[in-house]
Amino acid sequence: MQAIEFKTILKNGIVTIPAEYSSEWEGKQIRVILLDNAEKILPVETTDINPLKGSVTFDE
Repeated sequence: MQAIEFKTILKNGIVTIPAEYSSEWEGKQIRVILLDNAEKILPVETTDINPLKGSVTFDE
């Protein structure tokens, strides 16, 4: 499998392949994977669902 990577902007549902690659890939069946370039920051969970977490005692 051969792979290339490039950045582009989706316009009207169309992904434009840069000219330097388009002739090489013309007429071929390709697989497309889309990755959002924006960084997603997940919210930090502030509540702990286990109130006993970290409270271990030993009885002898």
